Amino acid sequence: MREYPDGRSVPSVVLIDQEQDVIHFFREVFKHLPDVEFYAMSHPDFGVATAALYGADVIITEIYYPRYEWNWGEELLERLRAYRPQAKIIVLSTHNEEAIIYKYKTIFGVDAWFAKPAGLEDIVRKVYELLGRPYPI
Repeated sequence: MREYPDGRSVPSVVLIDQEQDVIHFFREVFKHLPDVEFYAMSHPDFGVATAALYGADVIITEIYYPRYEWNWGEELLERLRAYRPQAKIIVLSTHNEEAIIYKYKTIFGVDAWFAKPAGLEDIVRKVYELLGRPYPI
């Protein structure tokens, strides 16, 4: 949550996904939503830095990136947890095997999991639920 000099507290949401369509659709949705700062990064390293810099309250991320090792999602979540331990994490992934979901929820504390393609409204509703705020639409 970012604190402003005028006393406002604004939650921030960070999306980390290599698919430009996903980034575009989320940007379009969040630009119309009140009192949430939204940032999107296509590279995981920049996503972690952005989450740390802007104090991400909710992070939406893919866990598999073809250019990285198979366990990159684990490393990514460990880094996100190191920088933003209190952040809520939503995984949006094409990999949806029960064992993987169970592992990420129990070991890495993922708060929600959505299979691609997922409904944007469902994800945004979950973001607001995790922020403890009413859904504005």
